[in-house]
Amino acid sequence: NASALAFIDWCCSEFKPTSHDCFASHAPLHFDLSIFDLYVAIRCGARIRLINASEARQPRRLSQLIATDAVTVWYSTPTVLRAMLEFGNLTDHDHSSLRLVCFAGEVFPTRHLRALGSAWSRPTYVNLYGPTETNVCSFYRVKEPRHLPDDEKLAIGYACAGNQLRILCADGQQALPGEEGEVLVSGASVMRGYWGPLGYE
Repeated sequence: NASALAFIDWCCSEFKPTSHDCFASHAPLHFDLSIFDLYVAIRCGARIRLINASEARQPRRLSQLIATDAVTVWYSTPTVLRAMLEFGNLTDHDHSSLRLVCFAGEVFPTRHLRALGSAWSRPTYVNLYGPTETNVCSFYRVKEPRHLPDDEKLAIGYACAGNQLRILCADGQQALPGEEGEVLVSGASVMRGYWGPLGYE
């Protein structure tokens, strides 16, 4: 699928994975997050630590395997990261191998992201955004997550994978800074057959 390949190519260019990396594959195979875990790792020749359904429900086990398998790249929903933060005994393990922590699928509450940034100060944190039909269409690198103010709302960031983003108001006009609108996506990662509410492809 060309849209998946566009995303994979973008990830390889943006995150520079190598054969020295170890990706944790936490998402089930029917969830679009798994495209990153599996195919980006395969493209760059990295190791993949497959996480089974039983392990996926145990924050302490997840915390342990990051250390024992020297995981360098983690991608999951914020809920999973929050569970590890609260119940995974992070301080009991050496997670210094982590270099990249990506999250998507829901809003990451600022106070929890700040706490995770304090526990894991080394990795780069990236908020990935996009509906399933586009996989990921935008990204935002979080600067100094451990210093985020309480009222900070994470941006969805910049277009990726050759995409173009537009924010339109209800009347179809381009939204101005500060105005609310609907995100329309076009470009390489948009799956065939995806149509926006105003008839844009």
